[in-house]
Amino acid sequence: MGKNDTRKLNFDMKKLIWRTVIVLAITGLYLFITQYFMLISINLKSLEFWVMVMVLLGIWSIIFKVYSLCDEWNDDAHVIHIVYKVFIWATVACIAFIAVMAIGGSAIFHANEYADLITIEDGSIEEDIPEVLNDRLIIVDQKTAQKLGDRQLAYVPNSSYYDVDNEYNLVRMNDVYYRVSPLNFGGLTKAGKAGSIPAYVKVEAGNTENMQEANVVLFDEGMVYSPSAFWNKDLARHLHFTYPTYMFGKSIFEVSDDNVPYWVTPVETHTIWLFGGTVENTVVVTNAVTGECKEYAVSEAPEWIDHIYSVNYLMNRVGMHYKYQDGFFNAYFGKTGVYATSFAYRDNSEKKDDNEYTPFEGYNSVVAKNGEIYYYVGITPSNNAESNIGFVLVSPRTAEAKFYSVTGAEESSAQHAAEGLVQNLRYSASFPTIVQVNGKFAYFMLLKDNAGLIQRYAICNVENYAKVAEAETIEKAIAKYTGQEVSSKDETEVESNEIETRSVNGKVSRVESAEKDGNTYYFFTLESDENVYVSSIGNSSLQPMKLANGANVAITCYDSTEEGIVIVTGIQFR
Repeated sequence: MGKNDTRKLNFDMKKLIWRTVIVLAITGLYLFITQYFMLISINLKSLEFWVMVMVLLGIWSIIFKVYSLCDEWNDDAHVIHIVYKVFIWATVACIAFIAVMAIGGSAIFHANEYADLITIEDGSIEEDIPEVLNDRLIIVDQKTAQKLGDRQLAYVPNSSYYDVDNEYNLVRMNDVYYRVSPLNFGGLTKAGKAGSIPAYVKVEAGNTENMQEANVVLFDEGMVYSPSAFWNKDLARHLHFTYPTYMFGKSIFEVSDDNVPYWVTPVETHTIWLFGGTVENTVVVTNAVTGECKEYAVSEAPEWIDHIYSVNYLMNRVGMHYKYQDGFFNAYFGKTGVYATSFAYRDNSEKKDDNEYTPFEGYNSVVAKNGEIYYYVGITPSNNAESNIGFVLVSPRTAEAKFYSVTGAEESSAQHAAEGLVQNLRYSASFPTIVQVNGKFAYFMLLKDNAGLIQRYAICNVENYAKVAEAETIEKAIAKYTGQEVSSKDETEVESNEIETRSVNGKVSRVESAEKDGNTYYFFTLESDENVYVSSIGNSSLQPMKLANGANVAITCYDSTEEGIVIVTGIQFR
């Protein structure tokens, strides 16, 4: 071998070593980013894992393409060009594989399997739904708890380091129901100074003497692991490095009976091809102080845990159950027997300008007769969002779901009806919860002012939302509601047997409203008519929106004993 050949060999070896180092360095940096920051599971059923592999193959393709362009054409360059092509084709094959798995496992081909991801049985109003007046009636909704709980931050030691999370899940502690929410670190610098989270906030949510009472509860030892923590104390990162092959759902804050904070995180897997049909059958419970993790089957999780499944996970499955019963194409085209959940309307609700503390949430938390916590969600025909065919209660601990058949107004109609009773006060009705009144389903709502404070309570009949009552206490609201049902019946009998009614059509020329005994009444006149017509909100819940100057109405009425005053018994808008 000549001297020039030796130099060339040495040069080629150096070049090979450097190029190998560059490839390894770029690969190592990429894997570090995907594992430490992006937290991608090393799991063949993870879509993110296959995307990670695809991108890595693409990076290698680019590197070897650059190498091939930097060399003169010779045997070495030819080998590099072959390697580049191998990686290019591997990248293309990976893209094709991902596409086939994603499409092949989608609802297009497996609609019935997606519908069966949750089992929904028929429920019984007598066995499951409590009467409205009981200590398990949940008064404080999530938005009210946020309002009350945020004011407690000042009682936390070094409060400037923390923020209150907006979670406020409903939990049971010693047979008392609270909405609880953890504190979060206020940022990287504050987390470094604080070191741990010393407390959480709880708000008493049930119909008890201490209803709406909010407190800061200090832990015996501060919470170190949290979704708001940083670096290795970040909960998601801690779980990823403890279980690198696991895919995780949403972590939920819980407190054990001995006041120890925990994070409850369900473990995900896919049951339809590689990427479809996400289910959560096991759960990892993490001690937020020590970081110790224990895995349980859902059925064997500790009894003090109230929430394993997130509301989004459960509502997604209930929604697919009623959407895909008769196949994928029927869900979007035929729509025969297709239903949607009220949760599906939460983002496109018409209630955009309401009080910020009472938006159309699409679900609520309730407590059944057995004391267990459930999510309530209404079921609506997909082609008619103005009515419900029933509702579903689904457990956030077990995913047990029950359907209750009752045809009636959907939730926003009940909200509008309740708001109509206090139109002059401009109160806003919360998303309803379901209760039982005299053996029938009714919506229970809070009426709040613009500060988010509860001012009154409302009850609305599910089957006939014109039957609605409100008062400053729950007891009075129930009394009005049950009394209204009786008086409505008596009034009908009187009208049919003793009072002669007549029909009047006309255009409204003036309208005013007033509140009397908790009910709203409308006083209006018609063009070319000197009479004053008096209509209660019970005649039509559309009156707050449609009874205005220039409105064309058809009314049924009778003359009162006071001259010039006409009592309206029915009103329709044309």
